[in-house]
Amino acid sequence: MARLPKLILESVVMTSIVLLLIGFSVGMSWAMTNADIPYMISDALMGFSENPLVILLLINIVLLIVGIFMDMTPAVLIFTPIFLPSLRI
Repeated sequence: MARLPKLILESVVMTSIVLLLIGFSVGMSWAMTNADIPYMISDALMGFSENPLVILLLINIVLLIVGIFMDMTPAVLIFTPIFLPSLRI
């Protein structure tokens, strides 16, 4: 019973870290969408190839590289609005 306050504090800290990551990711995604970055990336991908398989391969390579440096949740929240216009083929 004496460990309960310590466990609660640890869980609050871990939860706050995740929520901060999600909050900053949503903000960054919103800013990039307002700057029309997704459409510029979509145009660049379409200029590279019209083949949907090649575009998916390029997106997977980018996400693999991003996955080295970022956690999965912020990466998905940031890059989904960026790559979504490219996938509407």
